[in-house]
Amino acid sequence: MLFVLDKSLADNLESPDVREALFYIAIGRREGKHLIFSEDFKTMKAFAGHEGLTSDTREIYQNVFNRLSTLKSFSETVVRRVRVVAENRDISWKDMGEGKKEIIVSASLIRDSSFVQPTILLCEDKSDCELYEIMAKTNIRGKIIIRYDSRGGGGSQTCPTYVDIQNKRNCFCLCFADSDQKYPHGPLGTTAQPLMKITTTNLLSEFKIIDVREIENLIPTAMFDKVSDPNRIRCISFLEKLECSPIADARRFVDLKNGLKGREYFGLLAHNADSAAYWQKFFNTINSWINISESCLNNQACDKSKSENCACIIMYGLGEHILEAVIEMLNKQTPQKISEMTAALKPYWQEYGELISAWCCGSNRIST
Repeated sequence: MLFVLDKSLADNLESPDVREALFYIAIGRREGKHLIFSEDFKTMKAFAGHEGLTSDTREIYQNVFNRLSTLKSFSETVVRRVRVVAENRDISWKDMGEGKKEIIVSASLIRDSSFVQPTILLCEDKSDCELYEIMAKTNIRGKIIIRYDSRGGGGSQTCPTYVDIQNKRNCFCLCFADSDQKYPHGPLGTTAQPLMKITTTNLLSEFKIIDVREIENLIPTAMFDKVSDPNRIRCISFLEKLECSPIADARRFVDLKNGLKGREYFGLLAHNADSAAYWQKFFNTINSWINISESCLNNQACDKSKSENCACIIMYGLGEHILEAVIEMLNKQTPQKISEMTAALKPYWQEYGELISAWCCGSNRIST
């Protein structure tokens, strides 16, 4: 996280709360867990020269002062940042326009090193955290490093874990959750629903329900192609056709891991009118691409039997471990090469990458 140190801190350096906060913030910066900035060079210079701070603390602020100009551009474009003020107040959020927000925190709340630990990145699985980190790395340049403490919420435990973290009010947390939506504006899944009931105002945390069904839907087909095998190539070919069709938006809602069988298709038709209309249009469009017997669908055998062994395959899946395969492949690529593969889904990669780079930005350790 980028800590913007307000001018009011320099005006109140005799305050024990201010000096203590500056001490712990300096520790976090020395260890590279966060970044420090001030819009006013005089403010940072005041910290570097104040005898009320330890010599090590002053040395860290002198180091930051010497590099202050290198962070100016990042401070102006980063979508989330923390402003530390001398005023004794509760945590609040300020809308800065253009999707940017500032969390305002009183120095009196920074009383120990827990406040300056790396941001917790909470996802449904730790593999999700790895892909989101890659998204961030394709968006940042320079010497900014992504640092975070990864947590896997395990689906239903994501919300309770998030609530427990945010209620402590002494650490930063960014949470991502799948929407599990099966059609546009459809109901959220059991992980996302409870998160939507939480109020994040006045807290050091934020959650994001992604705008697709699952994290796999954020992976461009070009990346799947890099890890293809005979079992996956059928789904990849299907996706390439889907993305060029009038229903390309369905790419956001198909089950990429498991595919779509007749039994599940009839379930979608029976869910409600919106679901039925959407998936009927989907099937009408893709019907000419797939090799499926008319009798399989016309007699609705899958619908009647609810058989787990339904052989009526409308779309093949990529398999349960496709995310891990893609991450392994991406870890061998340069950020530029990865960026080239994200063109089809760039808006999502940019939005989520910017969020992560804001909440999880850090740097190299400062030697003192």
